[in-house]
Amino acid sequence: MAPESEGLPVLPLYRVAHAALAVGAIRLAAGGLGFGAALLAGAGARPAGAALAFGFGASVVALVANQRWAFYDPPPIAELPSGADRDGAFGSAVRRALMPSTVGVAALLAVSLPFEAILSAVLAGILAGMSAVGLASCVDVALWERHERLRLYADLTQPPQRFGAAR
Repeated sequence: MAPESEGLPVLPLYRVAHAALAVGAIRLAAGGLGFGAALLAGAGARPAGAALAFGFGASVVALVANQRWAFYDPPPIAELPSGADRDGAFGSAVRRALMPSTVGVAALLAVSLPFEAILSAVLAGILAGMSAVGLASCVDVALWERHERLRLYADLTQPPQRFGAAR
């Protein structure tokens, strides 16, 4: 447990770019493993590759076309509180980002393997597409941090509060 400062509990935070990178890597690994499992389950290389590409493209289009963010102003970025635990919420943030979307798609992939290997390849492509969009957002955050000369942190509230710390 993190120490308390001045009698107040320490605020657990996570670095936004690091969490996005970890989630993207996990999704990419799950997609790669799922595609390999689909091949081992009997899917032909060409049909499985086409199914992977279809799932990848469909998920990228669905995620990029989602314009819900356009209706909201970006949340303000507050100054990082003194005594904040900069990595205290990293694991929780990654778990929260993986549930239920990534875990659900991976579970569907695992269930479909014995019955329909091509469907498993499509689901592996969906995981890879989710990874690509997440990694693109990670690059976007890293470029923003570089431009603003800040490191972006967030907490686990919904919606998350954002905090900036000088580099």
